[in-house]
Amino acid sequence: MKKYWLAFILLAALVFLPGCMSVGPDYARPEPDFTIPETFESAVPAQRDDHVAPVQGPSPWDDPWWESFNDPMLNAIVDRVVSGSHDIREAAANVKNVRHLAVMAGAGRYPQAAVTGSVIRNNYAIEHPLLPRRYHYRSSIYDFSVPATFEIDFFGRIARASEAAEADFMEAIENQRIVVQSMIAETVLLYLEIGYIDEQIRIAGKMIKAARLNLEMVENRYESGLSPLVEVYQARRFLARCEANLPVLEENAGIARQGLFILQGHYPSSELPVSGFSGPCEQLVPIPEGLPSDLLERRPDIQAAEARLTAASARIGMTRAERFPRFALTVEGGATSDSLFSYSSFRSRFWRFGAEGFMPLMDGGRIRHAEKAAWARFEAMNAAYLKTMLDAFGDVEAALTSRKKLRDRGHRQAELLAEAVAAEKVAKDRYKKGLTSYFTVLEASQARYRAEIGMTESRFAMLANRVNLHRALGGGWDPKPGR
Repeated sequence: MKKYWLAFILLAALVFLPGCMSVGPDYARPEPDFTIPETFESAVPAQRDDHVAPVQGPSPWDDPWWESFNDPMLNAIVDRVVSGSHDIREAAANVKNVRHLAVMAGAGRYPQAAVTGSVIRNNYAIEHPLLPRRYHYRSSIYDFSVPATFEIDFFGRIARASEAAEADFMEAIENQRIVVQSMIAETVLLYLEIGYIDEQIRIAGKMIKAARLNLEMVENRYESGLSPLVEVYQARRFLARCEANLPVLEENAGIARQGLFILQGHYPSSELPVSGFSGPCEQLVPIPEGLPSDLLERRPDIQAAEARLTAASARIGMTRAERFPRFALTVEGGATSDSLFSYSSFRSRFWRFGAEGFMPLMDGGRIRHAEKAAWARFEAMNAAYLKTMLDAFGDVEAALTSRKKLRDRGHRQAELLAEAVAAEKVAKDRYKKGLTSYFTVLEASQARYRAEIGMTESRFAMLANRVNLHRALGGGWDPKPGR
């Protein structure tokens, strides 16, 4: 009885203890070789001239920061992009592929069994030694067996392979998040661009209308003998210039709408009834004070870089385990018969149980150099991880710095527009009284047109900067977004 208990304990040890002696380094997140502040240095106190509210609540694709624009059309387009984009579908299929590869890598931890069988048909012809006769003998042999093997992973080779495959799977998930976030940011930027172009078209239409009124006024004054002919030509040239800008803007608007269709996985069309974001900047809640720097920990490119580093660490253990012996248990049972459909004919039954081992002795330095190569790849992935983290901080700081400058530019641009409107009004009043030439009116009108376009550009730049800030942060302000 003691023998059976000892055998049972030995078998349990062989099954459950493997992997506890895994060789190679265990992964630990590296400490950056640069100082990370608790908050971003370029973050400033909240200002009411910013554009996007803090995000509240989880979303399937991180926190839905784009919903802070309070634009139902934008929300619907983003949903269609997430569900219909071919880039996102490709990334999702790649996740499935890597997941199955990870399961395959871990399959070596479990017993492997199979069913084998063979059929042998024999035909013998024997000549009689005395009589002119030939005897034929026919026979069939049916053989089947069930072999099973189980590798005892004493030194963690299979465990490390499974660990590396799981890290590859996590990298694929983060790569999918990179694609999703990039597609969402590109969609929001394109939507904002459509609003920007439509605003330019509106300004161009207003300027064309004003130029026609100016031309009518100049022609009336010319017919009355109050203005020279050259002023009529100047007014006509200004009107033609304004009208020439309109087709270019309409072309850009059509191309942008086609791009939005492509992002949604549809055939490109310029008939999309989208006007773009047009809400005033002042109605949107600003960036909160003191953004914590640990927000970047959820950025997918940083997570993907760390997953690659984890996989590289596990593969060091894989290569080191190749130096140590491998042990496997084998068991097989089966039978042989001359009849396929009669169980009682399987008189020759057999089973066998055994163990086998393998240990490399001479390989020309293959395993040693493989381990050195694994260490070199780990060092490369470590440097890449730290660089990715540093680049991420750079992206956020650059976006925050640009935000401050763009806000100042917006204030000055608003003052410039107010002055240009007032100057144009004064110039027109003086021209009607005959106190100045039409050239002054023309210059004032062009200055107002440039100021309105500049104001539109400033607003679009501030909105685009907010989108880029969300992309740099990997989402909104919530440090624990849902997935």
